Amino acid sequence: MQQPSQKSAPPRPRPALGETQLRALTVKQIEAAHPGVQDRLRSWIHRADSGDPEFAGLRHAVIRVGRSVLVDELRFVEFLRQRSLIPPSPDRRSGWVRNGS
Repeated sequence: MQQPSQKSAPPRPRPALGETQLRALTVKQIEAAHPGVQDRLRSWIHRADSGDPEFAGLRHAVIRVGRSVLVDELRFVEFLRQRSLIPPSPDRRSGWVRNGS
């Protein structure tokens, strides 16, 4: 006896080469996966939302659905990589003096 054929969902197409996938995680999940940003991410998101130019790249990683805030992990990691390319600020203890001070 043959079993009735069951319709299965077609496989989802994979993104084309060079196209990025979306990996949406909650703030808690991002903080768990990246312990270095623990207890900082929410304030960074707030600064990005308020227009702080230092955190403009983070705005592209934040996804809002109603009151929920999700973060695209791939874009978030790219934001951190871009931040690592910024030269460090001078050491405050080395005698460096700001203009006008």
